[in-house]
Amino acid sequence: MKIAVAMDSFKGCLGSGRAGDVVLEGIRRAGFDAARFLLADGGEGTAMAVSEGMDVRSFEATGPLKERVQVEYYALEDKAVIDIAASSGLPLVPEDKKEKGWLLKANTRGFGEAILDAIEHGARDITLCLGGSGTNDLGAGMLSALGAKFYDAAGKTLEPVPSDLLNASSCDLSLVNSLIEDIKIRALCDVTNPLLGDNGAARIFGRLKGADMATSEVLESFGKSFAGVLSPGSPTDIAGYGAAGGMGFCIAEVLGGELIPGAPYVISKTGLLSYLEGADILITGEGRADKSSLGGKAAFEACKTARLSGVDLRFVIAGSADIAAEEFGATAIVSLPEGPSMLDPDVAYANIANASYELMSGLNG
Repeated sequence: MKIAVAMDSFKGCLGSGRAGDVVLEGIRRAGFDAARFLLADGGEGTAMAVSEGMDVRSFEATGPLKERVQVEYYALEDKAVIDIAASSGLPLVPEDKKEKGWLLKANTRGFGEAILDAIEHGARDITLCLGGSGTNDLGAGMLSALGAKFYDAAGKTLEPVPSDLLNASSCDLSLVNSLIEDIKIRALCDVTNPLLGDNGAARIFGRLKGADMATSEVLESFGKSFAGVLSPGSPTDIAGYGAAGGMGFCIAEVLGGELIPGAPYVISKTGLLSYLEGADILITGEGRADKSSLGGKAAFEACKTARLSGVDLRFVIAGSADIAAEEFGATAIVSLPEGPSMLDPDVAYANIANASYELMSGLNG
C-alpha cells in the first residue's frame, strides 16, 4: 500500500516535519509504512519545506521594532529562500512593546537586510515566503534596506514606518532598481487578500496582529496614500497584494516579482505531487480545518491534489474542525481531543500518533 504523509504545522505546537514524524509513528505502529513530505503554503515552515539540500546562512538583522534579531535563511549557489517571519515575524515583537499603535512604528527592514545579504553572496534567484509577518508597512522597511529613500512635500527624509510615511509624497527607488535589475524574485503567499478595503491588509491582518480599530483605519489610509507614492496608478485589488502587510503589492509592483500560491508550489517542489501518482492514501492535517482552509491553505491543497491524482483515501487530522469532510475534499476529518493542554507539544504528539494509528488500524478491519 502506497501512503503519503504531508502534515502542515500545528502553530505554536508542532512544525510540519515533527507533525509528519508523529503520524509516521502511528502508521508504523499499525503495521504500515509511508513516505513523509514537508507541507506549507507560504506561511510558517515554507522556507524549510522548499530548501532541501541548501545551506543555512545566519546573521544579525533588524527586528520589527528595531531590536536586533538573529536571522536564518537558505542559500545554495545563485539561489536563496527567505522567510519574512525570520526577521519581521509577529513573535519577534516583544510583548512589552505592543502598546497601542505599535504597528505604525514596525517595519520590514530586517527582511530587506536578508535579501541584500543574499544578493551580496551571489543570489540571483530568490524565493520569498510571506507568511507570519508582524508588520503592515507595504514593504517600506524592506525597500529602505535595499537603498530606497522617502520624502515629504518639503523634501524631508522620512523614516520607513507607517506613522512617518503617511506624509510621504515621493520616493527614490533608483538604488533598488539597480540592485535587483538581474534578480529573479518570486513570493509565496498563503492568502488571496487585496491590499485595501474590508478584506485588505489593514482591516483583516492589522486587526489579527493586534491593531485596534482606530489603528487599522490609520493603516488603511497609509496603504491608500503610500501605494500611490511607491507605484502611481498601479492596481491594489489583485489577489495576494495584501499579504504580509502589503508586501505582496510591493514585491509585484515595485520589485517586479511574481506572486505564487504557496501550497501548490511547495507540493510540486517537495516531490509530493509526483509521489501521489499511484498512491492509495494521503494523510494530511493542520491546526484548524474550517472554511478559511479552502482559500489555499496547505492541507486543503494537498487533499485537492491527491483527489485529482486519483488517491482514493484522503484523511485529515486537525486540532479542531468546523467543516464537513466532503467540502474539504477529504474522506474523513479526525479532530483531536480538545482541552486546556491541547497546545502542549507532548499532548499533541500523543493525540496525533493515536489518531493516525486508529485510522490505519481501521483499514485492517
